[in-house]
Amino acid sequence: MVCSRCKMVVKSELEKVGLEVLDVELGEVEIKTPPTHHQQIKLTASLNQLGFELIDDQKSRLIEQIKTIIIEQVHYIDTPAPLKLSAVLADKLNYECLRSFT
Repeated sequence: MVCSRCKMVVKSELEKVGLEVLDVELGEVEIKTPPTHHQQIKLTASLNQLGFELIDDQKSRLIEQIKTIIIEQVHYIDTPAPLKLSAVLADKLNYECLRSFT
C-alpha cells in the first residue's frame, strides 16, 4: 500500500468481512483477532480484485517490509537519512546482522 487512499480501501475491505481494524500502515495491517477461514477466503478474493494481495510467509513479509521502508525513505521523508540504507533497514527491522554492513 502506497497512499492514504489505499489504506482506506484496505481498511474498508477488512471491516466488510467483519474484522476489527486496529491500525493500517504501508504494507501492514493490525487487526484485533485473526480472521476465520471463511473471512480469510472472502478477504483474499476482494483484495485481489482491487489489486492487493495478502502475504503469509515470513520471507515475503520481510521483502515487503524492506520495500515499504524504501518507499517511505524515497517518497515520504523530506530530508534523506544521515545513515546508510543498510543502517536504516537494520534499525526499522531490528536486524542486528544488517548493522555490520554500515
